[in-house]
This record gives sequence, structure tokens and C-alpha cells, in this order.
Amino acid sequence: MSEEDLNGPGVRVGGWVPPLTGSHPRTFPQHVPAPGPEPSVPPDPGDPVLIASHRRRTPWVGLAVLAVVALAGAVALHQGQADRRPRFGMPGTVILPSGAPLSAVPYLPPPPTETVAATTAPPSRPAVTAQVRRPLPTRSTRPSPAGPPVGTPSPPARSLTVGATVGLEPAGRPGSRVRHRDFVARIDRIGPGSTRRDRADAAFVVRGGLADPRCVSLESVNYPRHFLRHQNFTLRLHPRDRSALYAADATFCPVRTRDGHSLTLRSVNYPDRYLSDAGPVLRLLPAARQAPTTFQVRRPV
Repeated sequence: MSEEDLNGPGVRVGGWVPPLTGSHPRTFPQHVPAPGPEPSVPPDPGDPVLIASHRRRTPWVGLAVLAVVALAGAVALHQGQADRRPRFGMPGTVILPSGAPLSAVPYLPPPPTETVAATTAPPSRPAVTAQVRRPLPTRSTRPSPAGPPVGTPSPPARSLTVGATVGLEPAGRPGSRVRHRDFVARIDRIGPGSTRRDRADAAFVVRGGLADPRCVSLESVNYPRHFLRHQNFTLRLHPRDRSALYAADATFCPVRTRDGHSLTLRSVNYPDRYLSDAGPVLRLLPAARQAPTTFQVRRPV
């Protein structure tokens, strides 16, 4: 390259630029920086190369500026929201986005939320109702109020007390009672399972002796003013009359046994005869002929 070329009109600092021609396209040689510092020369605003380079950079610069502005706006918005949040360490001051403090504003925590459990079942699934099973009642071993069961002896009474309602049970034969049937006295099995009529037939009210007040007479419960009396030495149930014979036949004197828990019934007008179990009926028999039947005084069935 000659000195004239260096002094031509296309020379600029930083490299050589060939002159523009009409037929040859403009080419740009690779720029090789100088080893030393370059002098500060203001660029020429009318330089076509500078103008073309500026046009190519303008859109990208604009986009970069918009990105920087958007980022700065987002940072400012985030900082403003952060400033509006309450500071738990400083309940007396609230920082506004503008930076001005507003004092004496106490911080009130949000009210606690209450969670209410749903007590109703979904519409598609019916509610389940719990079934409580009650324990089955236990059977009582106590006897029924009507009386002890058949075969279980009742507690013995002290004696034939006047005015008391009693039953006569043969000793050693629990569940059996003296009763009247077809107006004839006999011994049958009577218990809580018996009919009401049978149980009433076996109950008697103790009265003072019709012929001797020291002895007793037995009046029927279901047939008032009917007393047990012996007729032809057979014990029967007859209505009372005012005769002395009836009073004597219906009067019996209790005789205690040696153990004190049983008794025999002796006739007033036949002192040597006692009530005895003679088959299906009760008869008045001599003690020398047959041993008297001993009875235990029980409560009515």
C-alpha cells in the first residue's frame, strides 16, 4: 500500500476503507486493532457505515430498555407488597408503600377459624344409625309372690294364730296341702302352677274354736262361713249352723310334736281321735289304730 492510498479520501482511523464505486460492491476488511491506544476521534454522524450499524442496533436496544423497565417495575411492585405486609416483630408501626410510617396502629391477628365437622351423611349415602343392644334380664331365683314352687318347703309358721290365713302341709311331703274338693277335705299337690281355684281351696282362716276358745276352727277362704268339720269321722266343708254339734265337730286342738316344728289336730268331742290321711280323704281316726298325720303351718300358695 502506497503513501497516496493512505492519504486518500477513504482513510479513517482504525483501518482502511476503499472508495465507493458504482460497479463494485462495498466490502469491509477485517478490523485489526492497533497495538497501541487509539486517539479519541469523534465519529462522523454522516458516515454511512455508522448509520447502518446504528439502524441494526436500534431494535435490540429498545427491547433491552423495555426489559429493564419491566424488571424495575416488577421489583418495585414486589417491594411495595412486602412493605404492606405486617411485621410481626413491630406491632406498633405499619410501613406504607410510599415509605411514610403510620404509627400507633396496633396489629390485630386474624380471628381463629373454626372447623365444623359435618354431621350429616352425603345425600347418596344414608346415615347409619347405631343400634344399642340392651343386656337381657337375668332370671331371678326368688320364688313368685304367689308362693313357693312345688317341692320347695315354705318357712314354718310358729302356730295357728287366730286371724291368720294359712295352709296345712303334711310333714315330709313338700308341695302338698290340705284342701277341700267337692266339699270333702283331702291332701293334694298345690303349687304356684295350680289354678286359682285350687290354690284358694287350700287356704283357710284361723278362727277361735267354736266349741272351745283354747282350740281353733278353720274357715274356708273362697267359701266364707264354711268350716272344716268331721261328719261320720270324715272331714268335710259345711256351712256353719248354730248347733252345738256343729261347733264341736268343727273345733280341733293343736298338739305340738317333740321337735316343735309340726303339730297334730285332735278332735274336741273325740279326744282319742286325730286327723289322719286315710287314702284320698282326711278322716278322724284313733291314735291307737293309726298314727296321726303331722302338719306344718305354711303361708297360703
